[in-house]
Amino acid sequence: MTRTPIQTGPSASCGNCGAEIPVPPAGGVVSCAFCSSNLYVEGKGTVPHYVYRPAVRPDEAGGHVNRWLFEMGLGTEVELTDCRLVYYPFWRMVRGSRVELHPAAASPVGPLGGIPSPAGELAPYDAALEDGAAFVAAATPPPDEKAWLVHVPVYHASFPLGELRENVLVEATAGRVIAATSPPGTLGRPSGRDGWVLWGGAAVLLAVGAAVPVGWAALAGSVVAAAAVFILLASGSAGRSG
Repeated sequence: MTRTPIQTGPSASCGNCGAEIPVPPAGGVVSCAFCSSNLYVEGKGTVPHYVYRPAVRPDEAGGHVNRWLFEMGLGTEVELTDCRLVYYPFWRMVRGSRVELHPAAASPVGPLGGIPSPAGELAPYDAALEDGAAFVAAATPPPDEKAWLVHVPVYHASFPLGELRENVLVEATAGRVIAATSPPGTLGRPSGRDGWVLWGGAAVLLAVGAAVPVGWAALAGSVVAAAAVFILLASGSAGRSG
């Protein structure tokens, strides 16, 4: 005689085969006893749970950071002082022929919404992956009933740059670097020396203007306008570089 186990706790339907499976009261990751699918339990039921396999090794992350700094206009090479692998949750949905990833949690380093659909290999979630990496739990419900929960591997990397310590994310399936702000001295953020450069340029402009033989009224107007522009630029630069 075949005995059917009695379920004494909450249950949910498997997102893959539809079978009823017991789930822990706190939710989390479960495995279907009928089809062996790894599932993630959330408020409305279960959803398939997958991970993207990293294609970038930890020792390759520094090369991607230096390439990014070069593209940003900074020729200095840096060495990473910290490089930790963290899996961030995303809701994966298929819209026609397009795959969309929507962040299911926030990151303290960079905007995860900038991560495109990784081209890496999808694999079922395996609890053994958490032995060497951190997994961030989903903090938002799925936006679509057919959504999958996927975890994307991202390196938390930090490096010294001058007197500052910079923190960036390196997406581990393609090596894309993501930062909340651009490092000082790059095209996206001025350095502390930029204010002195602007003040020096203002002094040169004023000296040239005074040497040009033009009318006093035109000279005075150009001097005042140039001084006002450079003062505003210098003040803004000094304020942003702190």
